[in-house]
Amino acid sequence: MGRRVSLGLLKTLGGMLLAGTQLLAAESQSCEAARAALQRATTSYQQGRLAAATEQLREAIGLCPAEPRYEFMLANALYRSGDLKESAAHYTRFLGRRPGDLEGHMSLGFTLFELQDTNGALEQWRAAVGVDPNSPFARAGLAVGLWGAGDMDAAAREYSRAIVLDSRYGRVEDLGIDIRWKPAVRAVLRDILRHIDSQGGN
Repeated sequence: MGRRVSLGLLKTLGGMLLAGTQLLAAESQSCEAARAALQRATTSYQQGRLAAATEQLREAIGLCPAEPRYEFMLANALYRSGDLKESAAHYTRFLGRRPGDLEGHMSLGFTLFELQDTNGALEQWRAAVGVDPNSPFARAGLAVGLWGAGDMDAAAREYSRAIVLDSRYGRVEDLGIDIRWKPAVRAVLRDILRHIDSQGGN
């Protein structure tokens, strides 16, 4: 009797193992197809075909939902195309799975700031500083949020820290072409710099 139970158990376990192996093989094939969709999306994004990139990234997510970076990339494409609300939703989903991702917090912060959700943006930029206190990008983002909330002195302190960490932040023109530094945000940075100057550079 004991032997029959053992043999039955072995057969059950063997069936479960086979089913698990088949499932993993199917998932592997799906994720391989997702990587192909990602390559097409990357090309579309680089060519400025954002609608195509968005659909290809949705395809990648459907094929391999276990890969969180596809959510982040879809959020980026939606942000660039101006669909801020859906972009924020996908950044939020990404951060639900990667809560310590600095770029995720920064990107969601900029998106919420454009949606005029200053408190939400501040929460994300504070989280980014918590992830990496030595990130000038995070410090500068937090400064923008504090300025938007009306706390000019705190904004000046944070931005001064960003400048100490990376002197390029002392000249808005040196921040490069990152699409998140939009003209309105750069204008805030210039206001913060003028406020720092008015305080004697402190």
